[in-house]
Parts: sequence; C-alpha cells; structure tokens
Amino acid sequence: MAGASTTALTRDELVDLFRPSRTLTLADAVTYPPYFTVIRQNIWGDIPRLVETLEGVEICGGKSHPGYCDGPHCVNWDCMIECVQHRPGYDCKALNFQRSVGVQLHLYQVGDEYGVFTAEACEKDQYLCEFLGKVIYNTDMDKNNSYYVMLDGDLLLDGSTHGGIASFVNHSCNANCQLQLWWVPYGEEYELRVGLFALKPLRIGEPLFFQYQMESNPPQ
Repeated sequence: MAGASTTALTRDELVDLFRPSRTLTLADAVTYPPYFTVIRQNIWGDIPRLVETLEGVEICGGKSHPGYCDGPHCVNWDCMIECVQHRPGYDCKALNFQRSVGVQLHLYQVGDEYGVFTAEACEKDQYLCEFLGKVIYNTDMDKNNSYYVMLDGDLLLDGSTHGGIASFVNHSCNANCQLQLWWVPYGEEYELRVGLFALKPLRIGEPLFFQYQMESNPPQ
C-alpha cells in the first residue's frame, strides 16, 4: 500500500499514483520490491488458527436456488461463506479461495511507491485476489505501518514484508474494489480469509483502489 510512506513523492507523482483514469500496460509492470516475500497462504506462526463451526450452510445448488448458481444470487455468497461441496454441472462462484482463481494483476511504480493494476477486464463483484500476510495480535501492531488488515477483534494480517500483490493496492475515497471477510472451509470447520473484490466493472489496465472499511458477516 502506498499509504505507508508517500512523503518522498512530489505533488505531481502523488496525483499520478492516485489517478483512477490512467490506463497502464504490461510495459508499466514492475517486480516486487526486494524487501518483500511473496507467500501463498497466511502465516499463523504460534497463534492458534481462527476457526468456527458454522451451522446450516447451504449445499451449492440446493433447495434455496434449485438449478441456479450464479455468484451474488447464491445464499452462501450473500453470507460470505464458501461452499463445502457443489453438485455436478454447477459453475459455483463461491469457491474463489479454495480454487485460487484470481485475475491477472501487476505492480506499477511511481517514484518510490507502488500500486496495482489489472491486466484483465473484470465484472462487478468478481474475486480479484486474496489479501495475505503474517497473523499478529493487534497489541503488537506498529502504528506507523499501513499494511494491516483486521481479521477479527484481536488479530490482524500484516502484509508489510510477507504477503501477496494485494499488499500494494492503494487506498482511495474513489474505490473501485473492496476487501471482504469470508468464511472458507478448513477441515470440518471454517476459517476467516480476506479477499479483494471488484465494486464495479474494471477495464484492462485500470489501477486498483479500496477504502479502509471491510464488508463482513459474523459467524452463524
């Protein structure tokens, strides 16, 4: 997230970094900064994994929507719960985290700061990627670090040095994507994971921005 330190940028660079109308190409793509380690799943360390037993979760294509499964029209989707199982022949949209089916995203750089743009056109509500990091207690947070995402009341995801490309998505009041807190099957239980979803259709080359608030649903 460029919000970590933008004081080194000139006014023109700041305007350029946060300009949603710009269109970037693969020629603008850069690699991850040397201090950053890309991970594929959250690092829990010695912290007990946060899991819950959820009751009454719908089976994909079940009685609430027989013969119909289409993302936001799904009961599980409305509750931000990924499906445990789905019936053959259904193109389940509530399996994003389990399938790791994000879109092609790239970093770009303005001065010393980074941002993220999409190399694909995206639909409204489409899953873009997962926000990953080290799980820490909120009592251990560094107030000068803006790479935190709240996992629950006591736990944060710290994406400052270990994480994925979502760590470099910038904040803006004119957000075009949103962080959402989902319950994802983990053995016989469910764990909380954070995903980035499109708030509106996105064009190829569009930079991504989100607001601080995150949409979530409490345990059932």
